[in-house]
Amino acid sequence: SLLDSIYRILTDGGIHSPSLREIEQADAVLILGEDVTHSAPRLALSLRQSVRNATIELARTMHIPIWQDIAIRELTGQARSPLVIVSQCATRLDDVATGTFRGSPDDIARLGFAVAHHLDRAAPEVVNLSAAEQSQAAAIADALKQAKRPLVVSGTSCSSLAVVQAAYNIAKALQAPKKQLTFTLPECNSIGLATLGGGRLQQAFETINRGLADTVVILENDLYRRASREHVDRFLTTAAHV
Repeated sequence: SLLDSIYRILTDGGIHSPSLREIEQADAVLILGEDVTHSAPRLALSLRQSVRNATIELARTMHIPIWQDIAIRELTGQARSPLVIVSQCATRLDDVATGTFRGSPDDIARLGFAVAHHLDRAAPEVVNLSAAEQSQAAAIADALKQAKRPLVVSGTSCSSLAVVQAAYNIAKALQAPKKQLTFTLPECNSIGLATLGGGRLQQAFETINRGLADTVVILENDLYRRASREHVDRFLTTAAHV
């Protein structure tokens, strides 16, 4: 499943999952297949902040103190850290993006794999790309190559394993010391549950019904959205009498 694949990627020793603070420090970002303002609004704010890093660096070279916010904002038009959004539709981060690409999940995945190949020729090559797509992939790869703290953002919005794999390939191909990759997920405890070795809800039902557990803890979830009322009622009633 998508979550299983994302869990395996994030437990890869060579991949770094950055904090929000580290995301704000990124100097080149590729969002692959996500509308982050809808799936992770707080992450979107950090990405919006990251665009200012090139401006701040320019201010330093001009000996402008960082606390001089008005002066720094005047420099925004002269320097902006790359933020490329590859998504199915327009997003509310497009206003600060340096480039956008629209396409289907398959198109997004193909472009992602092409970016990975431009970064590392050992990565699989994508055939039958248009000249425009090849140019876009090369431009994205060049921006990531030049960055000291590049970041790849992806997630489950496309419901595409290929998009997730493409994001992973790009992150692996990054030449920076930290190969930063973060995923947005539909619910806050999705990866946490996978990290704990959690199983399916049906397994929890069976465990309680067979008397193999004597305690149930439900975190930030409405089970009636996950299974039929009959099954959930039986589970809760049984658990209450264990």
